Amino acid sequence: MSEEENKKVRDDTEVKKEELQSKPQPQPQSQPENMEIHKHPHHVTQKKKWEEYLLEFLMLFLAVFLGFLAENAFVAAFVYRYFKEN
Repeated sequence: MSEEENKKVRDDTEVKKEELQSKPQPQPQSQPENMEIHKHPHHVTQKKKWEEYLLEFLMLFLAVFLGFLAENAFVAAFVYRYFKEN
């Protein structure tokens, strides 16, 4: 690069800096005075109800059971294709 090109690049960056500084900056939004407070059910100080334990057990049981069914269906289809070819 020549000296003239370097000077032009420096001038362009200075102009862009001035443009950015002259633009009004957005003001941060203020927090509302009455914020909603949400209760966290799994916080250390909160005790779980028995319904929550039952729901968690059912979800885990369903996930494991559906995984078992999916694997069983996959193996059955694989064995069926294997014996069909031979």
